[in-house]
Amino acid sequence: MLYPFFSKPQQSSSVPQPTVSQPLPDFGSLDVPARKAEFFAYLRPIVAVVSSDVDEERAFVLESKARIAAGKGLTGAQRARVAALADRYDLDVEGDTPMETVLAHLAQRVDTIPTSLVLVQAATESGWGTSRFAVEANNLFGQRCYDTGCGLAPAGRTNPKFRVKAFASVEDSVRSYVHNINTHSHYVEFRRVRSAQRERGEPLGSIALAATLGQYSERRLAYVSDIKALIAQTGLAPHD
Repeated sequence: MLYPFFSKPQQSSSVPQPTVSQPLPDFGSLDVPARKAEFFAYLRPIVAVVSSDVDEERAFVLESKARIAAGKGLTGAQRARVAALADRYDLDVEGDTPMETVLAHLAQRVDTIPTSLVLVQAATESGWGTSRFAVEANNLFGQRCYDTGCGLAPAGRTNPKFRVKAFASVEDSVRSYVHNINTHSHYVEFRRVRSAQRERGEPLGSIALAATLGQYSERRLAYVSDIKALIAQTGLAPHD
């Protein structure tokens, strides 16, 4: 069955918009054990809010897949929401793309990231919330931007090839990180492994998923090893 997309709506009230989270605390004033504990305690509820929004979107995608599989159509409002999600998750959708295909691709992209993996990457990339980019730009994940004058320039570099994104809130930074993992071509394998875990009925495993993140850092396999080790060292649950 074909569902022409024609034009995509500019905005849908069913798609959650970022909200402002609490300001980043002064983690640098704490000793190391307290800093680590407080960083996780601060970030965990923000991750939960973002994950809850993604879960709601995913439930809609899976329900829509089930309707199509059962031979039922989608309403105009439901088709419009699918189109909005395809746009939001950077799917290149042609006008005659079968709805089954669109939803299958969305099912791989519209999904959460294990909390333990989010927390550990944030800790690693931001120095437990103490880096310049975390403090000045609410950027906990080292996300870059390339437009002239965007974000913050790395210290000590003249005419840098990239800058570091600035966010209005830490929650915006978390949302951007999740969107990056769920859409960027570097993380196709991450999404494939996550989808396979879902198909087997398993909880999402942060260790297996961390193994796919070699392109997140120029350190490649060394970075992956550090992320895996930190998940174990901090005692975080390896599954969601």
